[in-house]
Amino acid sequence: MRWMVPARVLLLIAITVGCRSASDNDTAPTTTTPPTALPSTELSTSSTSSPSATPSPSTTVSDPERCRSSQLRATLLPRQGAAGTSFLPIELRNVSGAACTLEGFAGVSLQNRGGQPVVADPARDPGLPPAATGARVRVQPGKSAQFVVAFNNIEPPDGAACPTVSKIAIIPPADTERLVVAVTELLAPCGEPRMGPVTPPQPS
Repeated sequence: MRWMVPARVLLLIAITVGCRSASDNDTAPTTTTPPTALPSTELSTSSTSSPSATPSPSTTVSDPERCRSSQLRATLLPRQGAAGTSFLPIELRNVSGAACTLEGFAGVSLQNRGGQPVVADPARDPGLPPAATGARVRVQPGKSAQFVVAFNNIEPPDGAACPTVSKIAIIPPADTERLVVAVTELLAPCGEPRMGPVTPPQPS
Protein backbone atom coordinates (compact mmCIF):
# COMPACT_ATOMS: atom_id res chain seq x y z
CA MET A 1 0.00 0.00 0.00
CA ARG A 2 1.39 3.40 -0.85
CA TRP A 3 1.47 6.14 1.66
CA MET A 4 0.24 9.42 0.42
CA VAL A 5 2.01 12.49 1.85
CA PRO A 6 -0.34 15.36 2.28
CA ALA A 7 0.48 18.46 0.25
CA ARG A 8 0.55 20.54 3.41
CA VAL A 9 3.40 18.44 4.78
CA LEU A 10 5.41 18.71 1.55
CA LEU A 11 5.07 22.49 1.61
CA LEU A 12 6.31 22.64 5.21
CA ILE A 13 9.41 20.55 4.37
CA ALA A 14 10.28 22.77 1.38
CA ILE A 15 10.02 25.93 3.47
CA THR A 16 12.27 24.42 6.19
CA VAL A 17 15.00 23.36 3.72
CA GLY A 18 14.97 26.76 2.02
CA CYS A 19 15.44 28.60 5.27
CA ARG A 20 18.34 26.38 6.29
CA SER A 21 20.14 26.96 2.93
CA ALA A 22 19.73 30.71 3.26
CA SER A 23 21.15 30.57 6.77
CA ASP A 24 24.23 28.66 5.52
CA ASN A 25 24.80 31.14 2.69
CA ASP A 26 24.71 34.08 5.11
CA THR A 27 27.86 32.84 6.92
CA ALA A 28 30.77 35.28 6.20
CA PRO A 29 33.60 33.69 4.18
CA THR A 30 37.03 33.32 5.81
CA THR A 31 39.47 36.07 4.69
CA THR A 32 43.27 36.32 4.98
CA THR A 33 44.54 39.57 6.44
CA PRO A 34 47.50 40.91 4.39
CA PRO A 35 50.72 41.58 6.40
CA THR A 36 51.03 45.06 7.79
CA ALA A 37 53.68 47.09 5.94
CA LEU A 38 56.68 48.15 7.99
CA PRO A 39 56.98 51.84 8.81
CA SER A 40 59.22 53.76 6.43
CA THR A 41 61.99 54.12 9.04
CA GLU A 42 62.24 50.36 9.49
CA LEU A 43 62.36 49.79 5.75
CA SER A 44 65.16 52.30 5.43
CA THR A 45 67.21 50.59 8.15
CA SER A 46 66.78 47.10 6.76
CA SER A 47 67.43 47.95 3.11
CA THR A 48 70.36 50.35 3.44
CA SER A 49 73.76 48.81 4.03
CA SER A 50 76.59 50.61 5.79
CA PRO A 51 79.08 52.20 3.34
CA SER A 52 82.45 50.50 3.15
CA ALA A 53 85.19 52.17 5.13
CA THR A 54 87.46 54.44 3.14
CA PRO A 55 90.99 53.01 3.25
CA SER A 56 93.36 55.19 5.17
CA PRO A 57 96.14 56.79 3.13
CA SER A 58 99.57 55.26 3.25
CA THR A 59 101.71 56.54 6.07
CA THR A 60 104.85 56.21 3.96
CA VAL A 61 105.40 59.48 2.13
CA SER A 62 108.35 60.08 -0.13
CA ASP A 63 110.47 63.03 1.02
CA PRO A 64 110.97 65.29 -2.00
CA GLU A 65 114.18 66.67 -0.40
CA ARG A 66 115.85 63.33 0.30
CA CYS A 67 119.23 62.76 -1.29
CA ARG A 68 119.21 60.53 -4.35
CA SER A 69 122.14 58.38 -5.34
CA SER A 70 122.57 60.56 -8.43
CA GLN A 71 123.27 63.53 -6.13
CA LEU A 72 125.91 61.79 -4.02
CA ARG A 73 129.47 60.54 -4.27
CA ALA A 74 130.67 57.90 -1.79
CA THR A 75 134.23 57.89 -0.46
CA LEU A 76 136.02 55.67 2.08
CA LEU A 77 137.65 57.79 4.78
CA PRO A 78 140.77 56.73 6.75
CA ARG A 79 140.12 53.67 8.87
CA GLN A 80 140.48 53.76 12.62
CA GLY A 81 140.80 50.93 15.12
CA ALA A 82 140.53 50.12 18.79
CA ALA A 83 140.66 46.90 20.82
CA GLY A 84 140.41 44.53 17.88
CA THR A 85 137.68 46.50 16.10
CA SER A 86 138.12 48.52 12.91
CA PHE A 87 135.91 51.55 12.18
CA LEU A 88 135.53 52.50 8.53
CA PRO A 89 133.85 55.90 7.97
CA ILE A 90 132.06 56.26 4.63
CA GLU A 91 131.41 59.77 3.34
CA LEU A 92 128.37 60.73 1.25
CA ARG A 93 129.08 64.06 -0.44
CA ASN A 94 126.40 66.13 -2.15
CA VAL A 95 127.75 66.80 -5.65
CA SER A 96 124.51 68.34 -6.95
CA GLY A 97 123.48 71.99 -6.98
CA ALA A 98 120.61 71.57 -4.49
CA ALA A 99 120.50 70.81 -0.78
CA CYS A 100 119.06 67.43 0.23
CA THR A 101 118.54 65.39 3.38
CA LEU A 102 119.77 62.03 4.68
CA GLU A 103 118.21 60.18 7.60
CA GLY A 104 118.58 56.72 9.07
CA PHE A 105 120.61 53.80 7.79
CA ALA A 106 122.15 53.15 4.41
CA GLY A 107 122.22 49.74 2.76
CA VAL A 108 125.73 48.26 2.66
CA SER A 109 127.19 45.16 1.05
CA LEU A 110 130.85 44.15 1.45
CA GLN A 111 131.76 42.37 -1.79
CA ASN A 112 134.54 40.58 -3.64
CA ARG A 113 135.75 41.46 -7.13
CA GLY A 114 132.85 39.61 -8.70
CA GLY A 115 130.29 41.62 -6.75
CA GLN A 116 129.34 38.80 -4.37
CA PRO A 117 128.99 39.50 -0.62
CA VAL A 118 131.86 38.05 1.40
CA VAL A 119 130.13 38.47 4.78
CA ALA A 120 126.61 39.19 5.99
CA ASP A 121 125.38 42.73 5.41
CA PRO A 122 126.24 44.94 8.40
CA ALA A 123 123.64 44.92 11.16
CA ARG A 124 122.17 48.27 12.18
CA ASP A 125 123.65 49.62 15.41
CA PRO A 126 122.26 53.03 16.46
CA GLY A 127 124.76 53.25 19.33
CA LEU A 128 127.86 52.82 17.23
CA PRO A 129 130.41 55.64 17.78
CA PRO A 130 130.45 58.49 17.11
CA ALA A 131 127.47 59.30 19.30
CA ALA A 132 124.79 58.69 16.70
CA THR A 133 121.22 59.84 17.04
CA GLY A 134 119.83 58.96 13.63
CA ALA A 135 118.49 62.52 13.25
CA ARG A 136 117.93 64.00 9.82
CA VAL A 137 121.02 65.57 8.28
CA ARG A 138 120.61 68.39 5.76
CA VAL A 139 123.46 68.31 3.26
CA GLN A 140 124.19 71.50 1.36
CA PRO A 141 125.79 71.40 -2.10
CA GLY A 142 129.47 70.49 -1.77
CA LYS A 143 129.00 69.32 1.84
CA SER A 144 128.80 65.78 3.18
CA ALA A 145 127.40 63.40 5.77
CA GLN A 146 128.86 60.08 6.83
CA PHE A 147 128.25 56.78 8.58
CA VAL A 148 130.55 54.17 10.10
CA VAL A 149 130.96 50.45 9.41
CA ALA A 150 132.61 48.51 12.23
CA PHE A 151 134.02 44.98 12.13
CA ASN A 152 136.24 42.65 14.09
CA ASN A 153 139.82 42.57 12.78
CA ILE A 154 141.07 39.62 14.84
CA GLU A 155 141.50 36.36 12.96
CA PRO A 156 139.59 33.33 14.26
CA PRO A 157 141.41 30.97 16.69
CA ASP A 158 141.49 28.21 14.07
CA GLY A 159 143.71 30.41 11.90
CA ALA A 160 141.23 30.67 9.04
CA ALA A 161 141.78 33.72 6.87
CA CYS A 162 139.15 36.46 7.02
CA PRO A 163 137.52 37.26 3.66
CA THR A 164 138.92 40.12 1.62
CA VAL A 165 136.68 42.97 0.50
CA SER A 166 137.35 44.44 -2.94
CA LYS A 167 134.43 46.87 -3.18
CA ILE A 168 131.54 48.20 -1.15
CA ALA A 169 128.05 48.73 -2.55
CA ILE A 170 126.09 51.49 -0.80
CA ILE A 171 122.42 52.44 -1.11
CA PRO A 172 121.67 55.80 0.54
CA PRO A 173 118.75 55.89 3.01
CA ALA A 174 115.29 55.84 1.37
CA ASP A 175 116.78 55.26 -2.09
CA THR A 176 117.17 52.21 -4.37
CA GLU A 177 120.20 52.95 -6.59
CA ARG A 178 123.65 51.73 -5.56
CA LEU A 179 126.89 53.59 -5.25
CA VAL A 180 129.94 51.30 -5.60
CA VAL A 181 133.29 52.19 -4.06
CA ALA A 182 136.51 50.31 -4.83
CA VAL A 183 138.62 49.26 -1.82
CA THR A 184 142.29 50.09 -2.44
CA GLU A 185 143.78 48.82 0.83
CA LEU A 186 143.42 45.49 2.59
CA LEU A 187 140.00 45.18 4.18
CA ALA A 188 139.36 41.79 5.74
CA PRO A 189 136.41 41.81 8.15
CA CYS A 190 136.26 38.96 10.65
CA GLY A 191 132.88 38.20 12.16
CA GLU A 192 129.62 40.04 11.57
CA PRO A 193 130.03 43.77 10.73
CA ARG A 194 127.86 46.56 12.13
CA MET A 195 126.99 50.04 10.92
CA GLY A 196 125.64 53.24 12.42
CA PRO A 197 123.13 55.74 11.03
CA VAL A 198 124.04 58.74 8.92
CA THR A 199 125.50 61.62 10.94
CA PRO A 200 126.97 65.05 10.18
CA PRO A 201 130.70 65.07 9.33
CA GLN A 202 132.87 64.28 12.34
CA PRO A 203 136.03 66.22 13.19
CA SER A 204 139.15 64.43 12.05
